[in-house]
Amino acid sequence: MSAARTNTGFNAAAYDSWFETPLGRLCGILETASILKLAQLKPRELVLDLGCGTGFFTLELARRGARVIGVDASAEMLKAAEVEAAREKLPISFHRAQADSLPFASQSFDLVVGVTLLCFAEQPDLILREANRLLKDSGRIVVGELNRLSYWSRLRKVKALFHETSYRHAHFLSPSELKQLLWQAGFAVRGNETRIFFPPTNWSPVLKQYSLFERAGGALFPSHGAFVGMKADKQLLC
Repeated sequence: MSAARTNTGFNAAAYDSWFETPLGRLCGILETASILKLAQLKPRELVLDLGCGTGFFTLELARRGARVIGVDASAEMLKAAEVEAAREKLPISFHRAQADSLPFASQSFDLVVGVTLLCFAEQPDLILREANRLLKDSGRIVVGELNRLSYWSRLRKVKALFHETSYRHAHFLSPSELKQLLWQAGFAVRGNETRIFFPPTNWSPVLKQYSLFERAGGALFPSHGAFVGMKADKQLLC
């Protein structure tokens, strides 16, 4: 088995239930806004969603008019994604495969998206090189990761010391580390942003004031948001 294979430890029900909480719902809105802003989708583009899970971002890309293919290693996750796509009558194609070895021809896609995928990979560079292979010469990649510099990541790691969680073996990335990985895989970074500066709580008085945290955190600690999004253009691999 390749060292680039991922193992998140999530199951479909637990993954989706997170987005049904007040905190998860707000995070989902902000993360989606970040990915779509960076992606700058064009009509009828062919998009690959790597590590699509239950299709949270895959479905939104399809709703925006993209032709989308979702890939994940988990049959359970893909089944949940297929059910939701069918319910919404979205023409998405889902495939079970590992992110470092995909059954698609080189230079097939306009855009590759990967959200919280690299932090669970032992060798994320292999995944990014595979993404580079699959992109057209004019293609681009958008990735979203859990920021190692945020206090959210520190809390997750502390919790994992005492309880078995899906984050116990995760390798969170800082913005500079993510940029370096992309550069080494043959990409030129063209933009990035961090979001989610509010505390990880479901307490409604805090969540209702999330915009205050976003403005203050973005101004004072712009590299320390819990979620970092980054876009990059394909370059020639050495």
